[in-house]
Amino acid sequence: MKNIVYWDFDTPRIEMIRKALGSTYSLSIYPSLEDLDRRLRLDPVSAVILGWKSAFGTIFFERFRDQGQQPSCPLVVLSDSEQGPCGLRIRRFHPLGPSRHHAIGEVMANLLGESASEKNGSAIFLGAGKAMRDVSAALRRYADVPCPVLILGETGTGKELAANALHSLSTRKSNPFVALNCAAIPESLVESELFGVERGAYTDAVARKGAFARAEGGTLFLDEIGAMASSVQPKLLRALEHATYWKLGADRPDKSNFRLVTATCEDILSPAGTGLLRVDLFYRIADLIIRIPPLRHRKEDITPLAEHFCHAASKGLCELSDSALSRLMEHDWPGNVRELRSVINRVCADVAYGKIKAEDIVFISFFAAQETRPKPKPF
Repeated sequence: MKNIVYWDFDTPRIEMIRKALGSTYSLSIYPSLEDLDRRLRLDPVSAVILGWKSAFGTIFFERFRDQGQQPSCPLVVLSDSEQGPCGLRIRRFHPLGPSRHHAIGEVMANLLGESASEKNGSAIFLGAGKAMRDVSAALRRYADVPCPVLILGETGTGKELAANALHSLSTRKSNPFVALNCAAIPESLVESELFGVERGAYTDAVARKGAFARAEGGTLFLDEIGAMASSVQPKLLRALEHATYWKLGADRPDKSNFRLVTATCEDILSPAGTGLLRVDLFYRIADLIIRIPPLRHRKEDITPLAEHFCHAASKGLCELSDSALSRLMEHDWPGNVRELRSVINRVCADVAYGKIKAEDIVFISFFAAQETRPKPKPF
């Protein structure tokens, strides 16, 4: 259990924090800053929480500049104003205004690299929305089912993350996870990338293992399966059906033993997706289907994701204001989570430290190739 140390001057808030975190973490509440400071210099902790009011000034934080020589430890400050202390160059510094005090459980889960609901065995991704809880539940349910899995979702939704989670949750997790992007391989090289090459198979050919051999005992993830050349699909189907494959130039087949996971950003189940895959190959790879919803359909996940990316990009020196979060909520996110991370990385680089405001956030349209900013309000 991760341990958190806490000091505060506000008795009602102490009780609120105790109720919010006490059952999930090992929470140690100290009666004085001196006692907390001594603890930090003795033993490693997972996080520090401090109560703060404007009257204390920023000199209050000098003793915690390195979190008691634990600079990688998050320092969460419960302030008495939404503005909070700004401009402090403290690593992993996270001020929380009064309107966010109630979300301390979610904030700590994000900072410590886990989702609050994951502790109860129900979530894998950041965010507490029902859509992703359902995806997480499906991943856990299918982790050790010996059937191929097809993951559907728009670009940037996290399909490879889901495939990795399937592998990590399975009994194959100690063996390799091999990912291959079918869209990135020229048609002439797909067979050698999948099945491998024997020495002398063609001029100057050297022996090389393919993805089937590298994934032995583990998981083979074929991303963008819908982009695989139609000429290769029958060979893949045969290899999957018989659990054997032929290296280029080989005189006998090799056996394969891996769990197959595939993904595509194309909706191959819709009329528009007809023809991308052979019907027989589709039924071979799609025993189990997981759909990852686009970010615009699960906007409740935008705030925890944005705050997580913000802390990672700024090392705790920046915080998203309520106006910035509102602006993020209004966007449609055609690039999904990948676009959100890009936007947050950009604004953290521009702002450097302190509060991020709505006008700091810039969306770049891939198609229009132009920046869009909120219109200035009239005086």
